[in-house]
Amino acid sequence: MTTSNIRSIQQDEVVKPLFESFQWHHKEAEQVKVGGAEYADLAGKVKDITRGCAVIMELIEFDYLQSVTGGQLLMSDSERGDLKRLAIQSLKMLNQEADNGLDWVYDNLTDKAGRGK
Repeated sequence: MTTSNIRSIQQDEVVKPLFESFQWHHKEAEQVKVGGAEYADLAGKVKDITRGCAVIMELIEFDYLQSVTGGQLLMSDSERGDLKRLAIQSLKMLNQEADNGLDWVYDNLTDKAGRGK
């Protein structure tokens, strides 16, 4: 087979990629339009929780650096543990919100056969 024949065959057939990146949502959900209020609500939760968790981790890191350089500590070991658990639980809650949102879109806005309602 010549190079021109191989190119001709490759141009005519749809080649599925060997690797496709992972997506949490079902393909049929890509065709669904979700209202702005639902999107804004989830985006607001993501923004608040992730920023809050970042601040918690920054405080814990600052406190650790203070401890290794002989500086004034911000909190006790117990308080650092409390903040870590708050961040962990907040991120778990956000994860559950995302799961609920994906399930809701799939269950309510698609006919589960690959087409949006």
